[in-house]
Amino acid sequence: VKTPLSGEELLKKLQDVDDQIVKLRQYFTDTKNPVCIVTVDKKKPVLDMVQNIADMEEHIKILIYIDKANNDIDNPYMLVWRVVNNIDAQRDIALDPFIIVDATAKGAIDGYDREWPGDTLCDRDVLNSLQERGFIDIDEKFMKKFGLVDF
Repeated sequence: VKTPLSGEELLKKLQDVDDQIVKLRQYFTDTKNPVCIVTVDKKKPVLDMVQNIADMEEHIKILIYIDKANNDIDNPYMLVWRVVNNIDAQRDIALDPFIIVDATAKGAIDGYDREWPGDTLCDRDVLNSLQERGFIDIDEKFMKKFGLVDF
């Protein structure tokens, strides 16, 4: 990255050209190829925005879009899982002007006419029953960290 920006600065610049971006987190900022994750409230296809963000090349090397719903941008463990399970390398990755990955759920907005598989979640009643019977010992923090329930 030629001109690194703080997360707040980069978020503002991106939101100026893409109003569906909600939150931003940068990982590995001490490397040549930091990873920028943004959550979106998707209203249009993510990769349609490539032209609008082309001038961000000096600030970004890898940009990954994820859905705002049920994704904790500060939980890299679950981010890896959600990203690799929501992409088709032939359709969801752009390499120019930098690497852009659309790891959002696909639907009619994207021209995807089949039902996109949802996240595998547990029912709170099942988790409570397992806990009451002594099979598991978990709390809300654990459930969120491992993406067991909607949040």
